Amino acid sequence: MTDADDVKRLSSADLWRLADEPGLSMEVCRAIMEVGEEAVLVSLACNYEAPEAALSILASRTDRVGELARENPNAAASDKDRAPIGNFGSSGIARFAEQRQATWEQARALADAYDRAPHPGGPLLGDVWRDILARK
Repeated sequence: MTDADDVKRLSSADLWRLADEPGLSMEVCRAIMEVGEEAVLVSLACNYEAPEAALSILASRTDRVGELARENPNAAASDKDRAPIGNFGSSGIARFAEQRQATWEQARALADAYDRAPHPGGPLLGDVWRDILARK
């Protein structure tokens, strides 16, 4: 495992590879975000094992890096709220339902909305979730 202090000395290619590694600490992720160029940040945003806190930092961006971080299955539910439902895989939708502690009926309604949505695209996941909650 690379130490956060070592990250600053890595080449772009090594940073890119590191950003895709499983088990990164938050400290290493912060160091990558400080020195990494966009391709490196894309790799980190797409890392399904990146810490949720690191993904939340990336998800706050308004560029492609932010979009990818919001669509990561490991992203916080509040970050996923701002991504189109059709940009997720079915496992990402199931994970969102778990994060939101959905009832069976809510999870089923979410899965149905996912099945009906265009892929990629569709309404924002958070809007779909709020509509489901309003059906009570």
